[in-house]
Amino acid sequence: MNDEVSRLRGIGGKRRDKLALHGIKIGNIAEKSWKTIIAHVKECDVDDDEEEERVK
Repeated sequence: MNDEVSRLRGIGGKRRDKLALHGIKIGNIAEKSWKTIIAHVKECDVDDDEEEERVK
């Protein structure tokens, strides 16, 4: 999966930069924010082959 983490709700800007520098690790994010992020991830339909075709 080559999608940027920043496309997920609640991840962007400083959070994205921090994650990129240190790998994807859990930081000091409020539980409510994590619940929003996790809920959004579960809604995402991931098809890497389809994404690659769209990018071409």
